[in-house]
Amino acid sequence: MGTLLLYVIVWGLWGVWQPLPEGLSYASDIYPIADEQLIFLADHTFIDETGTQQFEHTIFATLLQEITQAEDYLLIDMFLFNDQLGMATSAHQALAHELSDALVRHMSDYPEAQRTLITDPINTAYGSYWPEPLQRLREAGIEPLLTDLTALRDSNPLYSSWYRAGLRFIPDIGGNFIPNPFDPEHERVTLSAVARGLNFKANHRKVFVGGSQTETSTRWRALVTSLNPHDGSSRHNNVALMVKGHPIIKNIIQTEQAVANFSGNEDITPTLPTPVNATSTEMTATIRLLTEQAIKTSVLKRIDDLQAGDQLDLFMFYFSDRDIVRAIKEADARGVNVRIILDPNKDAFGREKNGIPNRQVAYELHRASVGNTEIRWCATHGEQCHSKLLLTSRGDDDIALSIGSTNFTRRNLNNLNLETNLEVRGTSQTTALRDAQQFFTQHWDNQDGRLYTVPYETYEDSNRWRVIWYRIGEFTGMSLF
Repeated sequence: MGTLLLYVIVWGLWGVWQPLPEGLSYASDIYPIADEQLIFLADHTFIDETGTQQFEHTIFATLLQEITQAEDYLLIDMFLFNDQLGMATSAHQALAHELSDALVRHMSDYPEAQRTLITDPINTAYGSYWPEPLQRLREAGIEPLLTDLTALRDSNPLYSSWYRAGLRFIPDIGGNFIPNPFDPEHERVTLSAVARGLNFKANHRKVFVGGSQTETSTRWRALVTSLNPHDGSSRHNNVALMVKGHPIIKNIIQTEQAVANFSGNEDITPTLPTPVNATSTEMTATIRLLTEQAIKTSVLKRIDDLQAGDQLDLFMFYFSDRDIVRAIKEADARGVNVRIILDPNKDAFGREKNGIPNRQVAYELHRASVGNTEIRWCATHGEQCHSKLLLTSRGDDDIALSIGSTNFTRRNLNNLNLETNLEVRGTSQTTALRDAQQFFTQHWDNQDGRLYTVPYETYEDSNRWRVIWYRIGEFTGMSLF
């Protein structure tokens, strides 16, 4: 028994400390960028003055449009890409099928184009089956590259140590006989798939890159977003940042090549020229690409630099990371004005959740505040408030935005999940930053008679046991956030 425990402990330590694959936790150079090269996009979900839920969504339509323009190069890395709805019964948009249709048309229209689709094994229920949208792509000749999650460090080491020590060798005896944990209406899953899924690992990135070349010009676009092309997520609030014809796109491809290297050794480097760095007196903003823990390092540095009178606006689906919680409490004590909009963590594809972790973090920040932190909740009605952005302002001449796939949790920020964010710094004259600020203000103030958010008291939760539950889940990784 002692030998067995030592064996498990060794595997557990390896899973926590194993070297990261080359190219992860990446911070690019800081590039100047012109105002017209940045576009902020947002999906608005709200209740109108008649009490009817409305949707003003633009991100997915923009993605489909950009696919038609990517005549020579197409790269997509998306976390959720399937048609499952969970227990949800509300009307939805068939995002996965629409994206699958667009990619099949792309192959027909541009048969010589260089195409790569990277996604997470969660969409196959960790090897149990292929969902219809992905199976259609395979039949059309577009083989999705499933991320090799075994190359990543373990976020749930209390379980993963046993998995690495022996549970990974569980055979698929009996085939698909276990009810599907994601959607009971879908095909059942295998025992070994359940064993893999309990490691709670993910390629959580949401990235698009498209390129085309003519005799006179080369066109490049990149989209970094919080949106998943997942049917059950079609009603969610989301944000995105589009970059047009800028060298940061080369860095985005580089970080995706890192994933391709350890997931299948595929070469996804484009053959057509990518944008080169340029200088211009009109480039008054800067941009940087960050992945994994490099995102956290940058976020903490920005928060720690804020002083009395500065502004911090956070819009987040999951917020639980202890270092960022402490940084915001300290910023509040210094006199920084803090506004936070959180998802109430009550809706999950037709299932009701218990509010962990956001309500517990909100209670902690509310209780610790010296009067500088205000918190509101998204007024969700079955959907999720899925946007992920941080805005900080040190006056009109120093505004920063961090935006992308990343929840502010241990799993998302500590080199466990794969994540991609863009960081933009500029002034109040930078259109994308101004639009991001307006997006936040719309939700904070419930502008134009629309109900976006409700007061902190609506979902206040001081239950001690749920606080303990949150802290244990965040510390151990034995949680879904």
